Amino acid sequence: MSVFARSKQEVIPAGHWIFDNLTRVVMDSGRTDFVFYGPMTLAEIDWHLNKIDYESLSEDAVRSFDRIKEYISYEPTITFGNDLLRMEGELEMNLEGYYKNEEDVERVYDRYKQKPFVRFPAKIVMKDYFAMSMDVTVEQTNGYQIKHDNYTNVPLAPDAVDLNFPHDYYFAAGHTFTEKTGLSFVFGTMASNFNRSLSGSVAQSEYFTGATNAELSIWSGNFRYKMDVSQFNPDRFMYTHEIGMLLGSKFQFTARESLLVYSSFELRFMAPWNIYHGLAAWKDYETRREGGESNVCDYMCLKLDYAPVKNARLYGVFAMDQFQMPNEANDPEDCTPRGFGFQAGTEVFVPFGEGAFHLWLEGTYTDPYMYIKASPNWSLVRYYQDLMGPMQDDFYTEWYGTPWGPDTVGGEIAIGYENAGKWSLTVDYLFKACGEYSGNKVFRNLDWNWKNRDKSKDQAIYDEWVYPSKDNDGKKDSTGKSDDAKNRQNYKTPHGTVEYVNRVAIKGTVNVSKTFSFMIQPAFTYVSNSGNVDGKTEKGFEIAVSVSKKFF
Repeated sequence: MSVFARSKQEVIPAGHWIFDNLTRVVMDSGRTDFVFYGPMTLAEIDWHLNKIDYESLSEDAVRSFDRIKEYISYEPTITFGNDLLRMEGELEMNLEGYYKNEEDVERVYDRYKQKPFVRFPAKIVMKDYFAMSMDVTVEQTNGYQIKHDNYTNVPLAPDAVDLNFPHDYYFAAGHTFTEKTGLSFVFGTMASNFNRSLSGSVAQSEYFTGATNAELSIWSGNFRYKMDVSQFNPDRFMYTHEIGMLLGSKFQFTARESLLVYSSFELRFMAPWNIYHGLAAWKDYETRREGGESNVCDYMCLKLDYAPVKNARLYGVFAMDQFQMPNEANDPEDCTPRGFGFQAGTEVFVPFGEGAFHLWLEGTYTDPYMYIKASPNWSLVRYYQDLMGPMQDDFYTEWYGTPWGPDTVGGEIAIGYENAGKWSLTVDYLFKACGEYSGNKVFRNLDWNWKNRDKSKDQAIYDEWVYPSKDNDGKKDSTGKSDDAKNRQNYKTPHGTVEYVNRVAIKGTVNVSKTFSFMIQPAFTYVSNSGNVDGKTEKGFEIAVSVSKKFF
């Protein structure tokens, strides 16, 4: 072990094991806190740990606490420099194998869960003042990762190597002023979310990847403020202000307002305590469209966490990109649809032996036009392509919120036993009812190339898009169907021929040592009305095996 601890400005992305352990510690203390989101600097994570009464924790929670503290204090031995400024790195190798028997059934252990064959985070840090990091990886392209006949994460062909790295990088600086107050600034690209979620947050999930963020956070005692600018694609910026409050020790409330703008970067949207809707930004651009806001998407998210008793929490999330007053909805000339999303869940730990049983239940709902605005260019979606490989001419789309997308209602339950740092076994069941706009289906039949940002084609894009307006009244949308725009405005989730998905997965992990781990996950999926085709049934089995080794 090095004599130098990690920099407190190191950033931990959403989905990292540290957040699982931090959740375990806070819930065992019988309270709530600003811990159910990511990314987060080690300074802020340490701030949360210092609030905990260590002596009151259960044996399993103590192990989780110690595991985080050990990570913070441990420094890789690949180090150059001195006690003030140094370059450092950590080498990780992951060998994975996959098998699935049905091509038309999506992977459960998908490209978001698959690990790179080689990962080397290269960092430059200056004590606790700043840290900068870039993940050097050897991994497959997205096209290879989703192929049915892909059996390993090792790139076995020249065009299988993903040359688009780095996918994760950051620069972070900050300062802890007192034991209760600190500030951090993080610029980079990494997994982010609005709340810890089983299926992917309906507000913002880690399944939305590749966006570049500049984020300023201030945290003090029972208050947290964040200002963030996120670039989805060229000429597509989202501006966000967020306020979180602890209402005693049992309730945590967070409110967020965002504005996605299809235009060049604008400083006015960064004004602190801004109310974006009051700026009426939809009036400021030349490409106004009848029946829908032009070039902008207002977005509001609310979250409430409640810790009723020790080792339990309840949470609810509301997200909205469009609200119609009754007089607007009843106007025969106004076809603007509502865009609401809801999510609620409960998470419970029951200490037993050296570990704890873990129960997690969550339900999610999205309106048919959630995340969808009058053009895909100002809808809550990001697109990207592979640089090479078998699918380099295709583009991938990811919703800002739940990967289930719009027009979906469903739930997921996970039951397991976890011995922090040693082993775990979890059984997961998922059910969802998917309408004809669910997932990424609204993009599947597009005959125009909106990703090229050719604004001369904006009118054609607007006319053919699924969003209802008088301009595309009665025209075929991307599902191949035509309907009156006013009828489309009133679609209910799930609409059309409903696809029903049932999925069961069993995941087992074993940490042989602090640097060597093993994972196996078999899964079975049964889909009725697959692809929203009446009577079409698909069923598939898959298995994934992963062996990981870290070198310090």
